[in-house]
Amino acid sequence: MTIISLESILDKHSLKRLGVDYIDLYQPARIDLGIPVKETICARKVNQLQESMKSLDVHLNESDVKRIEEAIPESEIAGGSFPQMKFKNGMVVQN
Repeated sequence: MTIISLESILDKHSLKRLGVDYIDLYQPARIDLGIPVKETICARKVNQLQESMKSLDVHLNESDVKRIEEAIPESEIAGGSFPQMKFKNGMVVQN
């Protein structure tokens, strides 16, 4: 499995190797609970991706609201998949 970090995406050589000017969507498939969230999807780095137009959108899968708020409080997220969240009347409810 290849792990691509935000740092490597910010490096222009990564985009050159991929043969693209930017990526449409940065979507970590799973959040590794063993790695501090600030090392994977921290706000500063995600904002750098979006502001530099190296990534147009960010999408998070299989995360929880707390980790997302911790990671990107001021960024816009394109979408997400939260399989363990409980919903009632279209709103997230606490367990």
